Amino acid sequence: MNTSELRTYLYKRSAALFDPPFTHDDIASIVDLFTDAITAGIVGDEENGITAEDGKVMLRSFGTFKRVIRKGRTYNVRGKKVTVPDRVTVVFQTGAELERAIADKFGVDTDP
Repeated sequence: MNTSELRTYLYKRSAALFDPPFTHDDIASIVDLFTDAITAGIVGDEENGITAEDGKVMLRSFGTFKRVIRKGRTYNVRGKKVTVPDRVTVVFQTGAELERAIADKFGVDTDP
């Protein structure tokens, strides 16, 4: 699902749940605000008072977005030394309810 599909899905759901439903513009603004909030939680937004020291956004039962540092490494490619520097990235760990939904839908046990 991409952003456009997400907006369409939310618009259809709002039409079924709310009278009057949200407009397409309302939904687009909500999705944009939500993604901005997640980004602020990961990288910070000093202008709005979010420092994001731990770089973590926890959405209970859905999952956690966490900023991590991937260690650089050095390896040989065709006799030449190649160095990959450290980099900052984001990982996502699923929450319990999302894990159960995946297991129920696909019939796979998610416990190790």
